[in-house]
Amino acid sequence: MAVIPLLLGMGALALGLAVVTDYRGFRQRVLASRVNLRPGGAGIQMMFQVIGACVVGLGALVTLFGVMYFFLS
Repeated sequence: MAVIPLLLGMGALALGLAVVTDYRGFRQRVLASRVNLRPGGAGIQMMFQVIGACVVGLGALVTLFGVMYFFLS
């Protein structure tokens, strides 16, 4: 049970890094999918950078909390 926060944090960190660094064309695949709400929007690339950076920060904090929770519980 103590591993769940650690795994959630690492998952969020991995997703955020995939969005920010465009790992294996992740960003282009999302833009080409039917999920894209603003095809051809001017601020889409900047939106991916901002959201990815926020998810990386959140993932780092949750991972740090997960490590502390794992060792202190």
